[in-house]
Amino acid sequence: MPRDRKGSQLSFEVAPELLERLRAHAATERRTVAALLRGWIEAGLAGALSDAAANPAEPAVIERLEALEAAVAQLQQQPSPVALAEPVKRQAVTPAPASLDRGNPDPSAGGATGITTAELAPLIGMKRGSLNERIRRMGGARKGLELDGWRCCGQVAPPAGGPPRWVWEQI
Repeated sequence: MPRDRKGSQLSFEVAPELLERLRAHAATERRTVAALLRGWIEAGLAGALSDAAANPAEPAVIERLEALEAAVAQLQQQPSPVALAEPVKRQAVTPAPASLDRGNPDPSAGGATGITTAELAPLIGMKRGSLNERIRRMGGARKGLELDGWRCCGQVAPPAGGPPRWVWEQI
């Protein structure tokens, strides 16, 4: 903008709070209040301020928003996902080989039923790792070990395979 100052002065009154906000805004943009106001006046006369008020987002943002809305609508038209499976019902599991049952080497002990140590932990208000540490300090899991109203009733191999698990029953 040319620096010709003849007849270029404009004066009007504003509330002190508005003037402070204006000065703060000019300071954040590192411009003078006069330069900031000149820019706004030119933008308003060019019609740029009225367009911004009607549609503040850039066209690219609007296109992305429309694409997201279309994708959500498409997802909502698809059939609902399969309902969650029902919890697995507890059933008796076959005992582990006698060599794995360190607490009772007698193979005629029968099938052990109960819950695993991992399932026991929340029932007695402990984390699984804390319960395992407590059992370790008691000499390790073994048949007949009693803990907070529960008794270790042996070791069983999970139906899906994997290492044998200690199982517990409520006393």
